[in-house]
Amino acid sequence: MKTYTVVVDAEEYQVSTENGSVIAVNGERCVPVTAEQTARHQYSVLLDGTAVAIAASGTAGTWEMFSEASLHRVQVTSERERLHRQLSAAVQGPVRTEVRAPMPALVVRVEVKEGDSVSAGQGVVILEAMKMENEIKAHTPGKVKEICVAAGEAVEKDEILILLE
Repeated sequence: MKTYTVVVDAEEYQVSTENGSVIAVNGERCVPVTAEQTARHQYSVLLDGTAVAIAASGTAGTWEMFSEASLHRVQVTSERERLHRQLSAAVQGPVRTEVRAPMPALVVRVEVKEGDSVSAGQGVVILEAMKMENEIKAHTPGKVKEICVAAGEAVEKDEILILLE
C-alpha cells in the first residue's frame, strides 16, 4: 500500500492506494477509483463504475486538472517525499531569529533600527574585540523586532544583540 498527501484547492487529504487503485481517503475506505491515460494529458477516471474525463497539466507533483468545466489545483506528495522534506528541514535546523555575540566584546555601533528589514548576510552590529572591529551579520532575512544592546556596552559571548521576526 502507498500513501500520498493530496492537496486539492487548499484542502488536504491522505490518500492510500493499492495496485494503482485508491482504496481509502483520510483513513475511510472508499469506492474503488482507477485512472487510465487516454491521450497526452487526458485521463478517464472510473469512480464507482462512472467514467469522468479529466485533462491535466503540470509537473513535479503539482497539477491543474480540468473536469466538467471546473479547474482544480492539485498537489500530490508521496509519503517518502514528505519524510525526505521533513528530514531535510531537520538537518538544516531551525531558523535563527536571534543575532548573538560570537565573543566577549564592546558594541561600537548598531547598524539597524527597530522595524528595519534586513537580508541574510547583512551587517547589523559592529563589535570591537582585541582592538579589532568585527561586523556581525544577520543569519536570515527578517524585520528587526528588538535591539538588545547599545553603543558602548560590553557584551558576553552568546549574548543576544538583535531579535528578528
